[in-house]
Amino acid sequence: MITKTSPVMKKISDTFYTVSVLDVEQILPFVKKEAHGFKEKFKEEERVKMEMFTFIEMVSQEMGEKICYIGEEKKHGYHLEMFLFHDGGFLEILVEPPSTIHASFVYEKKAEKFAKSLKRVCEKILPDSPIKLFFLDSITVDEGKNDSITVDKWSLMHNIVIEKSIVYTIVVVLLAIIFTAVTEILEDISVNWVGIEATYIHIVTAIFIAFLFDPIKTKVEGVLEKIINKHTTG
Repeated sequence: MITKTSPVMKKISDTFYTVSVLDVEQILPFVKKEAHGFKEKFKEEERVKMEMFTFIEMVSQEMGEKICYIGEEKKHGYHLEMFLFHDGGFLEILVEPPSTIHASFVYEKKAEKFAKSLKRVCEKILPDSPIKLFFLDSITVDEGKNDSITVDKWSLMHNIVIEKSIVYTIVVVLLAIIFTAVTEILEDISVNWVGIEATYIHIVTAIFIAFLFDPIKTKVEGVLEKIINKHTTG
């Protein structure tokens, strides 16, 4: 029996690096949408494949490395697509909501290269919104976390996605309300007192919202962590 303390395992490194991203708000283009009937389901499958391969090709070009498709797995209501990196690395994409991108690498530099390329592609193709900022900020490299996608993990994510979506929606609405309120206040001050142009008002408001982003994001992450802990320990 081979254990972690055996001579064989001591020669094998157990350090690896992962990049895992959860698409709570279903903003990625290849997220599978609900379809009814064989014909509609077939069309949706084709759309998902086309969008996903286009997305992966963009990431491949950003990295300057070939990414090879090795197949799919469908069971228990989930649809997993799998890829290999030419110079080492394994990529899994779960296309059912909540869609998940999970990549594993032996070398940290390779993981960082993938994370940067993934972030650049998402910056290009995703529509501008506070949710996009949250999503981009979540693309990070972690060390030694065995987070390969399994049926149980996907089921857990699927069960809590509604709660997480509600939290994100509240934050987006809150930021929008703050932006509108600050803009109106500054415009009122401008008309009656200062005479500042509308362009400068929007710039000042955007800077104000930028300062609020991190504190609100931290608060949201704390709430999400409590939600996840509740479901994993419940």
